Amino acid sequence: MAKVSLSKDFVSDSESDSSEDENINLDFVPPSDYKKVSHLKKFKTAKGDNEEVWLLNFPSNVDLSSLKTLSVPESTNDEAIIKLNKKKYSVSRAKNSDEFSNLQLLIPTEDRESLSISPNFKKFDKVFTISENTSIPDIKLEEVKVPRKDVPKVEGLILRHFATGYDAEDFDVKESESAKSEKKPSKKRHHKDEDGENKKKKKKDKKKKEKK
Repeated sequence: MAKVSLSKDFVSDSESDSSEDENINLDFVPPSDYKKVSHLKKFKTAKGDNEEVWLLNFPSNVDLSSLKTLSVPESTNDEAIIKLNKKKYSVSRAKNSDEFSNLQLLIPTEDRESLSISPNFKKFDKVFTISENTSIPDIKLEEVKVPRKDVPKVEGLILRHFATGYDAEDFDVKESESAKSEKKPSKKRHHKDEDGENKKKKKKDKKKKEKK
């Protein structure tokens, strides 16, 4: 007779977690627009006294291989204009580079086959943003403006109800006497008046019984 194997009556959390972790695929998948860099150059891990590390933010649709030179503004209040592939771009400098302190600098390894985080990097000295310029043509408003057309009015309509928040005075309409009377608050009978009437009825009933 074959030996029957039975599962455990109880399964601990640690055992179930470990089995789930083994089934998870941890292989890294790069983004769809990822491009492998094959021309890594040597990069010094420590910069000199007269050297700075800049961060340049380019639009994703710009081909950097066609960029030969780049004019940058000297101050944060100025902008530089460059032409690239028959398009104009403005180059502006960030006033505070500390806003990008969460970014890290990747430098080539010694074999230049991969990138690693620079151990001596603290922050970018200057940050520049390149954005495309869009020229808006002059518009002659009077020529393109379409005259306003009123909605056709229907004759013979009678105003029966006012919009919320409006009254007859807002429409120069005289209010009828019946409508005014409906608006007058009705007199509420007080509890004391009702008690007094009940007492009077009881007295009258007693007098009738005594006469009988």
